[in-house]
Amino acid sequence: YGGINFALYPLALAHTNDYLSAEQVVPAAAGMILAYSLGASIGPFLAGQTMATVGPEGLFIYTAAVMHCSVPSRCCAQFYGGRSPNHGRGVLSRCRA
Repeated sequence: YGGINFALYPLALAHTNDYLSAEQVVPAAAGMILAYSLGASIGPFLAGQTMATVGPEGLFIYTAAVMHCSVPSRCCAQFYGGRSPNHGRGVLSRCRA
């Protein structure tokens, strides 16, 4: 169950890097690792409090609430951002038959 959530950080970092210039990659990675570490520090406490209040199913309620909060920001970024400036320039785009 938790293993699926661990894939979100590298995917988000890779997706973010598609929209950045070379000079912006390191500061963006630093900001994202800070946000990730804050979530990794605060998240278990909040999940535990939810489970203490609701019961064992509180873990799933907490996870759903966190994911629910992340979807609107992703939808807004997709709507306002459009395609990345590097679309079609990656390694995999050169491997097409």
